[in-house]
This record gives sequence, structure tokens and C-alpha cells, in this order.
Amino acid sequence: DSCNRKVAKDWMRTCEEVLDSNFALIGVGNDRKMDRESASEFRLYCSGRLNCDSVTVIIKTKPRHDLIQTIYSLFNSIKTEDTATFEAIMGSTPQTGGGMESFNFAVCSKQEEASVRSENENLESKVTVRKWVTQLHDTFVCLSDEEEVSRELLPLDAVQALNTYRPYVKLLHASSKMVAGLGREKQDKRKGFRAVFTLSPNFRFAGKEGQQLASRGASNLENLCKVAFKYIDVCASYRMSNAAKERMKKVDQQAEMIAFQKTRREREEKAQDRKLDKMKKEKEALSSMTPEQAAKHEEKLLRKQR
Repeated sequence: DSCNRKVAKDWMRTCEEVLDSNFALIGVGNDRKMDRESASEFRLYCSGRLNCDSVTVIIKTKPRHDLIQTIYSLFNSIKTEDTATFEAIMGSTPQTGGGMESFNFAVCSKQEEASVRSENENLESKVTVRKWVTQLHDTFVCLSDEEEVSRELLPLDAVQALNTYRPYVKLLHASSKMVAGLGREKQDKRKGFRAVFTLSPNFRFAGKEGQQLASRGASNLENLCKVAFKYIDVCASYRMSNAAKERMKKVDQQAEMIAFQKTRREREEKAQDRKLDKMKKEKEALSSMTPEQAAKHEEKLLRKQR
């Protein structure tokens, strides 16, 4: 537990100056403290910034406090790592990002695409949320429901930053239907942006550039904060063209149809499960009857069929 606390405190100490330059209030009541949600999760609430209502920073650490889980993860090749998540929620006014357009956008590693889609309902459909060709490093994949979004949300400086810090980047995700509150009870879907970075990157496969990046140490974490906060501004200020809006109307119609079909399929599956469960209970009840009770039950069924 003390090691996990140290990870959170070290991050806070490293990135405090960047937080100060972006927010008027840091911590609940401006106490500048990270709240301990569990032995491996720490949160920092920040507010008082243009283009968003608030940002919650979530530091999730390896389960160092749980020896059994650590050993289990080691022997079963389950990857655990320290991560920093920036969860920005837009407000209802232009000053707090309320003018953010309706779209879905994500950047993640190709290896993580399947899990990112399954964990985020607004990215799940491969019919409406497609992969687009970008200038990102070939280890990345860009997902969006509109090509213009993938282009406008990946300007050259953003591409260069993501490519440079790719060992750290796990996810960038912007949506007009973001579910806020990681690890907590689900909240309403709102416009928002989420960035997830690892704090313990693997530089072995990043070549010479990766080794140079590793030598910079803590300054990388500061720059990742700046990338996250810059993306909040990019998402809030992007204005979709009329042509893209027309295309998005068709995409929304497709999404509604897919959602309807999914809901109908789930209802049918539940109805089938209830039917099978009822038949199983009837079979179990019948097997426990005496011959006389079974005869009466059979007679009752025959009367119902007449």
C-alpha cells in the first residue's frame, strides 16, 4: 500500500506545476490532495478551466498490496501496470466545452482495439465506427464514425506528440456520449474526453528513440499531461463541416438501427432463457411426483389442450 501511495505522490509532485497552470482549483475544496479510493486507486478532482467542466485524474497502480493477486498475475501472464487516466467532462456552456460536436473518436494500440471497443459502447460497432488511415505510427489505430473527425483531431503536432510518446499512450477517447466515473457507479452519458497513459512503459521495442525517451524520465509525465489538456481544447473547439454533419446523420440512423436490433436480440434471448428455465423446473417437479400425482398432472395438461 505504501508503494502505491508513493506512485501517486510522485506523479502529483512531478505534474503539480502543469496542473497549476491549467486549473484554478486542484483537489476537493482546493486541498491539493489525491483521494484514496482503494489500496491501488487514487483520484484528484480539478476544476476552473476553459473548455471543460472538470477533470478527474485517476492513478491506478499495480496490486502491490495483494501478494496473492501479484503472484497469480505473474504465473498467468496477466499484464498489470501503473496508469494515469485524465477524464474530462464538458459542461453546458460554450466556456465549459458545451459546444463540442457529436462524434466518437479514439486512438489506441492495434493490440488493444478489441478490448477498447468492448469496454466502450460508443465504439463497439465496426459498421459505424471505422478505422481510418492516418500519419500515426503503425502500432496505433484510429477509430471514428467520420473521416473528417479522424483528420481534424489529429493535426500534425498531435501526431508528432503521440508518435514520440507512443510507449506511454494507451488510449485517447472523445465522445458526445462518454460514461463518466471510472470504478464508480455509472453516471449519465455526457460529452467528454479520456486519456489513459501508462506510468511504467516498455521501451525495449521502441528502438533508439525509445531509449532517448527513457532518459528524459519525469519530464515525460509532464508532457503527457500537456497532451491530455491540449486534447480537451481540440475536442471542444473542433467544428464539424456541414457535409460531415450530413454524413453523421446517416451514421446516427445506422447506430440507432444497430442498437434496436441488439436490444431486440437481447430480449429474445432472455425470453428463451426464461422458457428453458420454466421447462427445467417443470421437469424437476415432475420427476419428484408420485405415480398418482403424475397421473393427475397429465390429466390437467390434457384438459388445458382441449
